[in-house]
Order: sequence, then C-alpha cells, then structure tokens
Amino acid sequence: DYSIDATGRQMTDRYMPALVEALQTTKFVRLSQNMFTFQGLRILTRAFSKYNVNGCGLLHLDLSHNRLGTHGAQVLAGALRVERSKMISTIRKSAGVAPGSLVSKAFPVPLLSSLRVLKLRDNGISEAGTDAICEAISSTKVLLSQWSQQPNWEHVGLQLVALDLSRNEVGLTGIKAIEKIVRKQNHGSHGGLERLELSWTTLSIPAATVLWKFVSKAASLLHLDVSWNAGAFH
Repeated sequence: DYSIDATGRQMTDRYMPALVEALQTTKFVRLSQNMFTFQGLRILTRAFSKYNVNGCGLLHLDLSHNRLGTHGAQVLAGALRVERSKMISTIRKSAGVAPGSLVSKAFPVPLLSSLRVLKLRDNGISEAGTDAICEAISSTKVLLSQWSQQPNWEHVGLQLVALDLSRNEVGLTGIKAIEKIVRKQNHGSHGGLERLELSWTTLSIPAATVLWKFVSKAASLLHLDVSWNAGAFH
C-alpha cells in the first residue's frame, strides 16, 4: 500500500512505532487530528532515515491538528536538512574511457527531496518553529540533472506544490523564506508552489507587505489563504 491514513484516530506517540513499520513503500502519510507531539515526530523522521536510505519517496505529509509545538517544528526542520548517500549515474570523461560511458557514484541527496505537500495546520508552532521549517525548505538542494560529469545541483528549495501553516505563528523571517522558495521555483522550469495556507497566523504588517509584493509575481500560485489576520490587513 502506498498510503497511511490515520486521520482522526486520537492516537498518541506510543502508536507511532507501529505506524512507521509501513513506511518502506509509503508515498502518502495522513496523520491529522491526532495527539502526536515532537516525540512521535522524532520517531517518524528517524523512520524516514532508516527505511529510505536511497532518498525518500514520500510525496504527501499531513500532520495537521496535532501537538507538535515549536520543538516538533525544529525536529521536522532538522529532518528536511538531512542528506543521505545515493548512487547517481554520471557521464565519465576520464582518459581511456569510452566517451559518454556511465559510472555510478555516491552523492548526498536530501532525505525528503521528493516531498510535494506539507500540512502542519494547528500545531501550536511559534514563529521560531515556522521560521526553521520555511528556511529548511528554502535551502534544500535539488538535483536538476544527473547526466554530466558532476550532478547539477541547485538550492531551489523543496519542490512543494502545497504548504499549510495555518493556525500557527508565522513571522517575517518565515515569509521571506517562502518568498525565496517561490522566487527560485518560478525562475526556473521546476513548477512551483500552487497552494499557500496562512490563515490565523498573526501576520505582522511588515510580513504581510513582503507577502503581497511577491505573490503578485508568483505565476504558479493558484490559491492563497490569509484570512483571519486582521492586524496585518486594514
């Protein structure tokens, strides 16, 4: 099965070890409306590292309406920065080797580089926590091309299509990191962020100002929710 769906089961951290046993082939993980804390999240991120030694194939991670808090956000940010060794085929150009012949070599690959949807709504995360997550997302290296003597890497950020941080605190630093993601993704041919959920995030006026400046130029963005941030928009 490519999906784990434990939505609304009121599970606590003690159930996480049983859940992660199925992670080897899982592409979609939906764990919203439970009672997981940073301790359960730590078990989950360690499982990503254990079962996905050649780069994680996870596409969708929904941890909305849990109790991760700022500590949990920092655990997730750390996991987003983790790199594992992966064998990548490159073209060898050494003397005595047939032109264009392939050779496999190990290169560091971001563990969660395949992630496309991240939902963290309503987890009691402070600005420091959302800042850490956004900066980790924006600074991740992505492999753009492997067919060369050296793989072509670029710090374009995770290729997310949906990010939900609603009902957490999001500060100016986090908004600037999101701006970096959107700007770099729209600059290239890698797709881009399509849905951004920032309702009930206590956005400040400076953060809202930065947000409006870059979303007006974000060609990929189809949906933006900044409702219930009355202090920033008047």
